[in-house]
Amino acid sequence: MSRLLVFLLVLGITLMAAGTIGGLVTTARAQERFTYPGECCGEYDCFNEPVAPNLVERRPEGWLLIKEQIIIPFDATRRSPDHQFRICRTEMGRGRIIIPPGRPACLWVPEAEH
Repeated sequence: MSRLLVFLLVLGITLMAAGTIGGLVTTARAQERFTYPGECCGEYDCFNEPVAPNLVERRPEGWLLIKEQIIIPFDATRRSPDHQFRICRTEMGRGRIIIPPGRPACLWVPEAEH
């Protein structure tokens, strides 16, 4: 192998490792008070921001997400450990709610409301 090729290979591995570590640190800081399961959130889906209570409404059949005008049944939500409504969305938080196949929606509800 030429020296240039070895140099470029080592440089590429170093940059990939630095990017991975930087992403982990950024994600950990953003979520330091709340841990999301991997099935719900990737690096760009989760934000450490509670959902404003006026954007979620309790209905007889479940939780109405006012922005989307969809209802998530009570038994398809998750219990929030920090007593805040939280949600994971696609498209860096601007898209639809994440609902893993066969699992509860990525909507966390305060325990008193659950």
